[in-house]
Amino acid sequence: MKEIVRVAREERLIILCTIHQPSTKVYQGFDQIMLLSRGRTAYMGNVDEAESYFESIGHTLPPSTNPAE
Repeated sequence: MKEIVRVAREERLIILCTIHQPSTKVYQGFDQIMLLSRGRTAYMGNVDEAESYFESIGHTLPPSTNPAE
């Protein structure tokens, strides 16, 4: 993941990935995410704001998990 980020920054590229249930390490490598649930957008925005968004709508995440799990 770090290599992809490095190349994207050097070459000024946008990278689009589709990953099913990424590990927390991979998840934290993203800047922006779109999470889908049953084919609909559940969250779209900055990775660092996802957990607080889900908490604000009553879906507190269990410890040591990420919103994509």
